[in-house]
Amino acid sequence: MLVKNLDRFSYTIDDLTHLLRKKDIFDITVIQYGILEITGEISVLKQSSKDTVKAEDLNLAPKQEEMATEIIIAGHVLYENLKRRNITAKWLIDNLKMMNIKDIREINYASIDEKLQIYIDPYEDHFHKEDTITEEQSSDKN
Repeated sequence: MLVKNLDRFSYTIDDLTHLLRKKDIFDITVIQYGILEITGEISVLKQSSKDTVKAEDLNLAPKQEEMATEIIIAGHVLYENLKRRNITAKWLIDNLKMMNIKDIREINYASIDEKLQIYIDPYEDHFHKEDTITEEQSSDKN
């Protein structure tokens, strides 16, 4: 790492690791060469032995994944989207009940994928008090 180049942009190591994570690099040891561009972005060349293998590298033709379909927004069912996935409102309600959701109005956002897996984001996030970290708690540990 050329610390002087980081200093020129007033970047810290945390800033650098953030930029690397945006490039899906979570381990700095996989980098062969990195360039901090004048725009403040980073360009990275991974070591060839650490580079990610793509399906085309192996002459494979994987099935293209479909986008998930939104089925509930702000507590409202999008019936047209249910129809596109060939599912009924009864099927949806039955599945929500199995997920312990009693009222559709509890759901901020829900989508369903091609395998009929439902993703739900409820309005209420049920974090345990001890699971949440505030800046105050974080500074107490330093």
